[in-house]
Amino acid sequence: MDVYKKKCGAEHNIFKFLIYMCWFPKFISGPIERADIFFERISGISEVKFFDEERLKKSVSYIVMGLFYKLMVADRISTGVSAIFGAPEEYGGIILLLGILLYSIQIYCDFAGYSMVAIGISSLFGIELTENFAAPYYSSNLIYMQF
Repeated sequence: MDVYKKKCGAEHNIFKFLIYMCWFPKFISGPIERADIFFERISGISEVKFFDEERLKKSVSYIVMGLFYKLMVADRISTGVSAIFGAPEEYGGIILLLGILLYSIQIYCDFAGYSMVAIGISSLFGIELTENFAAPYYSSNLIYMQF
């Protein structure tokens, strides 16, 4: 699509193209990464030191925080949200509003968690993905979210 819309040129190196198409952290759950930015970032991967303590700390902190958001917050909240939305007629208005609020937190933590894990895993390999899931609920328009 980026080539079609002339946002970047066609990649002639089949291996770079395959890495872009198959890079699982960004492909399965995000973060959304434009081809030209991704190709630029993997072009310098041969210069990445195998063991870099700062990169390792950053990567692990992203992975741990992402897993915390996903497993400890989103998955825990989902139990209550499922109960409320599974039988809404059994609950009053305040509980239903609480369910809506908790669902918003659950969705945020799910996607933020996935994105943080993807960024952390990519960083382990020396590939810096764009953080484009920053404060989506503060966005006044989908266009202004960092896609």
